[in-house]
Amino acid sequence: MANAKYRKGADFERAFIAEWVMKGYYGFRSAGSHSPFDVILIPKQLGNVVCCQLKRYKRGDTKPKVPKELRTLEITEGITIWFVSKEDYKEKEIEVV
Repeated sequence: MANAKYRKGADFERAFIAEWVMKGYYGFRSAGSHSPFDVILIPKQLGNVVCCQLKRYKRGDTKPKVPKELRTLEITEGITIWFVSKEDYKEKEIEVV
């Protein structure tokens, strides 16, 4: 049921963006995941742009690890990378890469 998985992932991304919009960011989804990042957060005030990879997983599954492409990505000053994981029905965890 690929459609249900896509919808759950997209809902997670939308909720994540909504949370950070309330904290003073503009949020954008990279629909289709054709880039290393699912969400881009840009602060309304001065600050770092945050590029995020989001992963959901079911209870009992192994927690996903930060992909190698994120750990080895060369970034410029002013950009922060987050790996965000969430087990069903639990709080999300944000790991700065």
